[in-house]
Amino acid sequence: MPVTRRVWLAEAIVGGATLSLGAVWLAAESAAYPRGLGDDYVARVEPWFDRRAVAASLLGAGLGLTLGAGVGLLPPSRAARRSAWRPTLVPLGLGVVGRF
Repeated sequence: MPVTRRVWLAEAIVGGATLSLGAVWLAAESAAYPRGLGDDYVARVEPWFDRRAVAASLLGAGLGLTLGAGVGLLPPSRAARRSAWRPTLVPLGLGVVGRF
């Protein structure tokens, strides 16, 4: 079923916002990295790693949504062909050639 352009644009907007939020949050967490060594170093750094993991997850999800919407927004090719495959002989045996 074809998807309307409005749906692709909505996905691109949500993906872009998520990507921006994740990038800003990750940059802020990296800037706030606790410097210095102390006795309770692991206790001070552990919450930072949890927040950084969530920020990186948002960054990845936003990137995936944005790229997916970008591919969906590409105009269809005028010379689009049906996908097909056919066996063919190659120098070392039998191969499959696909057209997608």
